[in-house]
Amino acid sequence: MAILEKFPLNGADYFMLVLDRLMVKSSGWSNACRFVVELNCSISRIELELFLRQNHAFEILQSLRLKVPGFLIFPYWQVTASSAIPSVREFKVQDIENIPEKCFDKLLNPETDPPLRIDLVIYASGANALLFTWHHCLMDARGAELLLNHIGGNLRFDSHVADRRIKPDWKGIHTLKKKLYEITKLPLAFLHKKAVTESELRNVIITFSEDETRIIEENSRRSGAIHNRSLFFLAVSARAMRSVYLQRGNSGKDIFVPVPQDQRRRGAKGPMLRNQVSFLFYRIREDTLIDIRVVVRDLIDQMMQMMRHEIPASYLSMMEYSRRLPLFFYKRILKRNAGGQLASFFFSYTGDSLKDFAHFDGREINQAVHIPPNTFPPGIIIIFSNYRGRLNVTFGYMTSVIQENELETFISSLKSDLISV
Repeated sequence: MAILEKFPLNGADYFMLVLDRLMVKSSGWSNACRFVVELNCSISRIELELFLRQNHAFEILQSLRLKVPGFLIFPYWQVTASSAIPSVREFKVQDIENIPEKCFDKLLNPETDPPLRIDLVIYASGANALLFTWHHCLMDARGAELLLNHIGGNLRFDSHVADRRIKPDWKGIHTLKKKLYEITKLPLAFLHKKAVTESELRNVIITFSEDETRIIEENSRRSGAIHNRSLFFLAVSARAMRSVYLQRGNSGKDIFVPVPQDQRRRGAKGPMLRNQVSFLFYRIREDTLIDIRVVVRDLIDQMMQMMRHEIPASYLSMMEYSRRLPLFFYKRILKRNAGGQLASFFFSYTGDSLKDFAHFDGREINQAVHIPPNTFPPGIIIIFSNYRGRLNVTFGYMTSVIQENELETFISSLKSDLISV
């Protein structure tokens, strides 16, 4: 797989870089993604290091460094002089549901550090897992899945870097700005405090059995989300947040959630590098949250309206145009809506993108779970994904945002709505 020695960030990449600067300033965490791949047989640290050193694609990608020249010159990735692949670190943990914060690099600077790495996780049972970490301004979650599939020997493709030109759609951008103003109008529900206190990043991974997943799929259809299961999951997540909000004695407020939308063609095996996402923006009204079917119906109406106004295309166009803005100015614009807040919580559903990801270097994979970066504010993110007929939910939160008893309330509400609609 040939990798260009130099290629610029696209609009979505630059957006992720701006988020990174906001995250580092507000919480001390970089905008880094993680993907845990649990193997059904062991692999030693030495074996993994040898395998990675023999992989040309991984060697080239880890030598990339981000260059941010300054005003009017787009940031770009540059292949640097070949350097040794970072040593594989070894972490011993209880199980995939309890991977501690110590396994995660708090800061990942793509200007000085390799933008991706793979480490080895050893469970108490003796089972092994790969911990893949990458900076979000290099690629999105789907791109990371494609890369691991390629490195693991399961996938070959030509389209590794997208090269499409997007012209500014001024009329669409104007419509988008008006819609965003309406959607993000205060008051809105937020669980975080205005300033972050001493806080830890936690992730809870919930895996449902195949039988439970079939029940959840049927409940999704019964809720009205027949062709778009992500709206059912979004409704369930919003109701779980509302349960915590009301537990604090707050009066109900609307919930604002931006939802990423993959811009690749359906079934496409690339491109791998550069973020290929735009966004849909939902305002979940408090008066709909009493009944999950009502929430889903309202979300479907909002989605149809946004698609008619071509909101994803307009936001993609706006992100491309915004590459011309200095980072400090872009950050101000991002925080202009919703009282300076980016969302009530972040949400994503990866769908069945992992259905062909069954082996890594000939070793069978038992489980694969995404652990997303957590932007503060709001300090809450929920990711739904499928693997081998099982639904996985990753709930990321900061301890200054969600307390232990509130965590129980959130998960209880989530499970109840998923299983017993």
